[in-house]
Amino acid sequence: MQLSTLLSVAGWIYFAVSLSSGAATQISSDKPSTQQQAVSQVRESRVKQQPTARVRQILRQKANSGLVAVLLGASESDGSDLFKVSQLFAALERDDFLRIFEVEGKGALQNVVELAFARGIEAGLIQSDTLAFLKREPLFPQMESFLQYVAKLHDKEVHVLAASNIYSIEDLAEKKVNFGPRNSESFMTGTKVFGSLSINAEPMELAHTLALEKLKQGEIAAMVYVAAKPAELFQHLRPEDNLRFLAIPAGTDIKPGYTHARLGPDDYPQSIEAGKAVETLAVGSILVVYNWPPGTDRYRKVSRLVETLLDQIKSMRTPVHHPKWRDMDINSPVPGWNRFAPAEEWIKPHAEYERGENRRRASVPQNGLATAVDKVEKLPMNAAEANNLFKDFQRHVQQQALMTRTARRSLEISDELAGLFRDFLQYEKQESVRVGSGRPVDPTQLSDVFGE
Repeated sequence: MQLSTLLSVAGWIYFAVSLSSGAATQISSDKPSTQQQAVSQVRESRVKQQPTARVRQILRQKANSGLVAVLLGASESDGSDLFKVSQLFAALERDDFLRIFEVEGKGALQNVVELAFARGIEAGLIQSDTLAFLKREPLFPQMESFLQYVAKLHDKEVHVLAASNIYSIEDLAEKKVNFGPRNSESFMTGTKVFGSLSINAEPMELAHTLALEKLKQGEIAAMVYVAAKPAELFQHLRPEDNLRFLAIPAGTDIKPGYTHARLGPDDYPQSIEAGKAVETLAVGSILVVYNWPPGTDRYRKVSRLVETLLDQIKSMRTPVHHPKWRDMDINSPVPGWNRFAPAEEWIKPHAEYERGENRRRASVPQNGLATAVDKVEKLPMNAAEANNLFKDFQRHVQQQALMTRTARRSLEISDELAGLFRDFLQYEKQESVRVGSGRPVDPTQLSDVFGE
């Protein structure tokens, strides 16, 4: 009995071990199949996602092709002032060759910080007195190596508007004067001008529209506003407002970054009498760019912006455009700062050509009898001037060729993108059939997406 019992127990143990060993073997044989299936699913998912990723990549490349972000000015600036600058940059756009993303700035020094460190900002308009200040007190070492100027685009005049019982700017000592929000361009310029004149006024930091109302009500003595004349803010002044513009005397010993200017009846006919003018100061609105390493894509984008702008200067000075653009000064340097190399390369030959052009104009008879052909035949042109003119022609041809190549590449990208998008739509349609939900995009919508 004992022997048979032991044999029976041993048999059951053997059977159990065999069964568990077989199950383990089966499980072990199943594992590779499960792993392979998981890997296969991941691989299939990645393959299905490739059209989507490629479409997004092409769209990203197209959106950023030729895109340059420019800080236009401070948020407290005159709306019409920003509009005029915005018009200028909008006129420079050339489809995908050059597209300008306009960004409204936050303040004098804040704009410099964002131009130097904010991602995606390549250029900005910085006031000349701000640049002069930064030369004396730089925000970080070697600023002039990273930020470089192109040219002065236009002037912004210093407006000092006061109550009619204030007769000179010196009378504002110890009185409430609004300079605009703290850290704004007007605040920085106004306080420095008053400081240089040793006028110790009580500074206010109100928004300019609010300050104008308080000035009319007699709650403050004056306001300082820096904007291109004629400023929209002052276009609706009336004689019964009892306000006047105060002069900053022409004999004032001005600091670097300022020039002498005038406000006249043509600018503010309701506030300045005919035949009279108000002496004041002006600051230049300087186009400054970030000096990316040569050969990089962002350096090429900035160069494209600069060269396109300079190529348009002559047309922007015509009567068709706003008179302010006649203030463009491509020749005058900004003391203490380096000019952007592509701008310097453009300006040198063109400055020589402009001087030759002026000499030729002076030599043309002014009796009104010569025809246009006679005038052209009589224009003196030496070998150097002819060579410069031919270089201008070569530059024009190269620019047109570059624009043509860019346009052709844009079409190639559009064709490739359309093909990838069709693959993506086919994938979406298959997925909607397999899952049984979702509505595939109609391929006819391609004409709407890629109609441009």
